[in-house]
Amino acid sequence: MVVDKILPNLYLTDWVSASRLKREPDMVFIAVAPPASGIEEQMHLERGMNPSYKPDYVFPAVDADEPLIALSQKNLKYIEDAAKQIAKSLGEGKKVIVHCHQGVSRSPLAVIKYLMDSRGIDFDEAQEIVEKGEVGWEGGRGQLFLNPAIAKAFRRYKHPSKVRFT
Repeated sequence: MVVDKILPNLYLTDWVSASRLKREPDMVFIAVAPPASGIEEQMHLERGMNPSYKPDYVFPAVDADEPLIALSQKNLKYIEDAAKQIAKSLGEGKKVIVHCHQGVSRSPLAVIKYLMDSRGIDFDEAQEIVEKGEVGWEGGRGQLFLNPAIAKAFRRYKHPSKVRFT
């Protein structure tokens, strides 16, 4: 199981690990990915996914016309909406578990966006915080990261900390 603690009450993981966590009343699960289906769902089940798992919030973060790496306006809107839900849930005192399917593209980007907005820091500082995540759950092993291709695509923007996703 891979679960990184990014900040107090903010965790980053993958879909299978999220599905295996014991749900507590003060936890909120945010999926920055569409639900798995077909081959992807079968792979998750083979890796030990709890088949009854349902996240509390789902932000698909996929524009069928463009891959995520293109950072289309629709994809960026999903990421921004997820970041806003992270802020709202943390503000309510919840433990927030953010995940996508693998934990290396969409969910780290949503957490980075949250950090940029909430702390007024730039992309590189926020990415460093995410990549310094520590083991966040008993039985976890930690150290998720942001896909380098996604980071490179985001850095195309002249001032990433000033980017408004909508």
